[in-house]
Amino acid sequence: MTCTRRFQDGLLKEARRANKIDAAYRIPEEFRNNTPERLAEAFATPRRAGLFSEYPFGTDLTREEIDLARALRWLKERTGSKAGRVATIARALFRTPDEAHRGYLDRLNLAARNFDESLTARLVSLALTRTRSEREAVTSRTAATDP
Repeated sequence: MTCTRRFQDGLLKEARRANKIDAAYRIPEEFRNNTPERLAEAFATPRRAGLFSEYPFGTDLTREEIDLARALRWLKERTGSKAGRVATIARALFRTPDEAHRGYLDRLNLAARNFDESLTARLVSLALTRTRSEREAVTSRTAATDP
């Protein structure tokens, strides 16, 4: 059960207990699938077409910060399990950070002075590469401009 659905049943119980909703009311099935994954899937094609902005109310983040945030979320998702962490680190070990990512790595102060920094730079570069298609799908309404 996903996060969104997990809360629906509890909220419905509370509403019944407080007599805010009829005891016989059931959440219709078509409203029980409002998960972040399903919404992302539903909006993926229109977003690629430039119809939905990543930050619909705007943002003060720079383009670089948006790209790094997306890449770091990607890394977090891929390294959440032990197997995922090992696989992601293995992929990163056998690559050299992309020169196009130098500005991002400098921003994170990853000068590769030691093994930890070198590995982190490789991981960030891998994540930036893997999230490149998402970067390209961002519309001008979404994209922040650098100051």
